Amino acid sequence: VEDDGSGVRKVRIGLEAGGREVELLQRTFPSAGFFAGGKEKVVRVTASISPQALGLADGDGILRVTAWDYALRNWGKGNRGESEEAITIDTQPPAIDLISRAHNLNQGGSGVALYRLSEECPVSGVTVGERFFPGHAGHFTDPSVHMAFFALDYTQGKGTPLAVTATDFADNRAVAGLDHYIKARSFRADSINLSDRFLNAKMPDFERFFPEAAGGSRLDLFLKVNRDLRLANRDSIFQITAQSEKEILWEGPFLRLPRSANRARFADQRTYAYAQEVVDRQSHMGIDLASTAHAEVPAANHGKVAFTGDQGIY
Repeated sequence: VEDDGSGVRKVRIGLEAGGREVELLQRTFPSAGFFAGGKEKVVRVTASISPQALGLADGDGILRVTAWDYALRNWGKGNRGESEEAITIDTQPPAIDLISRAHNLNQGGSGVALYRLSEECPVSGVTVGERFFPGHAGHFTDPSVHMAFFALDYTQGKGTPLAVTATDFADNRAVAGLDHYIKARSFRADSINLSDRFLNAKMPDFERFFPEAAGGSRLDLFLKVNRDLRLANRDSIFQITAQSEKEILWEGPFLRLPRSANRARFADQRTYAYAQEVVDRQSHMGIDLASTAHAEVPAANHGKVAFTGDQGIY
């Protein structure tokens, strides 16, 4: 509240709802003297609203702010200003109706959930452990029906909690447990022996990421790349793909690289050895396919390019 002339005398905030008005706040600010006006030219006030404590039912309401200054007019009561804002009181969480009932999943696999919301919510989706996968409407004639694709990482097996969550515009949050069955998987163990020939051939390419290691031990540089750079690249890919499209861009099955051979599988548990001694362990989070030199790499499906550029080990 601002009054550059005679200063702010008093501020009152009221909430009108259900045919009555309740006072949320009333504050009076000090005078600088009878002819000097108020000490405060600009004030900021905050009022907390608890509809339940005030006995207010959900529905439409009017938030009304009234302020007076220290002008001598109106028999010393000053000028009065008023501002109103239409609001909605909403203390009830949205209702979640699960449409898809059976969710048979693989550890490290993916799934889809269908659910109906009782009201429009800016945020809803599926939580898998601590991870959130957004759901979206617009795929069905009923605008209240939402669909969420979600995934389990290779460590999330039986006992991983799954739920549909929804938060409405008033920040009321609802949670509905997602009935599911997760089929446990064991992932292949893979051993890789590091040779001096490999280290001397490949590690100079990565000195630009760790200039402080240039000219040093090739094995030490490999461990920095395999641990630190791998982690940084993974986090970067997560950030690039964090905002998914609301529309389904792909159609039909995804195509594998034609006439290719599988050289490494998803979630291979790799052990790295040098001079017959284990030096590192990592999880391989992709699928490596080999083809002939200069073979074309067609798109696996329709989609949208989210990033082009150098991505470290990738």
